[in-house]
Amino acid sequence: MWAKERIRYLYNKVNLDPDDPHLRLLLANAYYENKQNRDAQLQLEKALKLQPRFPEAHCNLGGILQAQGRMPEARHHYEEALRYDSTMVEALSGLGTLLCRTDQEGEGLAYLERVLELEPDLANARFNIAVAYTKAAITIRPSSI
Repeated sequence: MWAKERIRYLYNKVNLDPDDPHLRLLLANAYYENKQNRDAQLQLEKALKLQPRFPEAHCNLGGILQAQGRMPEARHHYEEALRYDSTMVEALSGLGTLLCRTDQEGEGLAYLERVLELEPDLANARFNIAVAYTKAAITIRPSSI
């Protein structure tokens, strides 16, 4: 119930100020939390038209596209986010995870290790690094073992 009220409230705010990319980001986040990914994606795309150098919008759009399996587009948005904010942990983590999932563990691990440099206690990054190292070790291991 609270999610729908939040969406309604933010939707009304966006209608009052349609040129505010930050309000569109908030509305996209509310849609995403309510599993309305298509609506979230549309709001993020509108926010980026209004403010192309908006790292949070790029990062969140990257996450939605990655969940849809649209890896090249997701990678582009993570990289754009990092272009504007090179220490954005969410974008570093998203890009690192994406690269590891697309058999680019070496490159992905570098991003995930950077996450741990910035936030050493982030459990999700530690888990993703462990999975990537395990996957890399399995890939390298001779098949005769």
